Amino acid sequence: MTAPETILLIDDESHLRMNMRASLEDLGYQVLEAPDGPEAFRISARQRPDLVLLDISMPGMDGFEVCRRLKADPDTAEIPVIFLSAFLAPSDKVAAFGCGGVDFITKPFQFEEVATRIGVHLEIHRQRRLLLNQHEALKHLEKQRDALTHMMVHDMRSPLTSLMLSMDLALEMLPPQASSERARLECARACAERIHGMVNGVLELNRLEAGGMPLFQSRFDLARLAREAAGSPSPVRGRRRLWVSGPASLQAWSDPEIVWRVITNLIENACKFTADGGNVEVRLGSTGACARVEVIDDGPGIPPGQQQIIFDKFSQALPEFRSNGFGLGLAFCKLAVESQGGEIGVTSEPGQGSAFWFTLPQVQA
Repeated sequence: MTAPETILLIDDESHLRMNMRASLEDLGYQVLEAPDGPEAFRISARQRPDLVLLDISMPGMDGFEVCRRLKADPDTAEIPVIFLSAFLAPSDKVAAFGCGGVDFITKPFQFEEVATRIGVHLEIHRQRRLLLNQHEALKHLEKQRDALTHMMVHDMRSPLTSLMLSMDLALEMLPPQASSERARLECARACAERIHGMVNGVLELNRLEAGGMPLFQSRFDLARLAREAAGSPSPVRGRRRLWVSGPASLQAWSDPEIVWRVITNLIENACKFTADGGNVEVRLGSTGACARVEVIDDGPGIPPGQQQIIFDKFSQALPEFRSNGFGLGLAFCKLAVESQGGEIGVTSEPGQGSAFWFTLPQVQA
């Protein structure tokens, strides 16, 4: 059998408290009484109420101040407060809601109205606590899942490395005339390399999420770094036209190694969605006190409803707007940029390409 819900009645009129207590107890509530703010705080510290009925006009400390102090205390901040007052001025109602009240009932009142409003706000409070408990349970499950994923992925790295080394040795030992065997083995080696990259991606994401990846931030030329990243060889770029536009020099404050990987990741992502002969532009600039990088492609674009989830771990857009992969690259980019005080996002329309952008703190020349 569940315990009755507790209501704390704070009012300096003893006869009102007595009548209200009798009526509320008839409805099955447990009622606590306090004639003023200090006594209410002592009661709240000993026995946490589920709801507070609070008068405004009381000696010493008025109801507004009592409500403010209840809301300022983390232990009582979530308790719903309903004001009971003879004050009729709109400014009093505004002040009651402004200090954290959830409702305002004017004296004299019908008890049926008070009982109905109490029931509504207690139900809202119950549902809120239920959601908070479910949220905490989900966070715990997610933490367990991530720990299991990290353990499994970490254990995969060593056998994958041994497998790739064995295939490298086998490739060296193949005779020149074994062309078909070599092609199949090279394909298997490329697949193993891809899986190895995914494994490292998961581990790096976990390290970023846990704050365990060290950042070596310094002043560097972002424009030069972007041109180096765009010029580095990559098997996914094919015959796509790739160029960098913007200022010749752009000073930023971040970890250049991490930023290089972010730019490379965004370029390769753009190339995957751009047909051979298409265009990929890396555009540099400034916005306010931040350096800005955009990677623009003329691929299929991304629907508005999909543009936020693509930055989530293991999430991708709809099948017609995704490439092969596990949805780790953009999640890494988001964590890597935000961990250094920057922002990341995308602007896109289906059929009109995409522009992935990020900002970093800029160093003024």
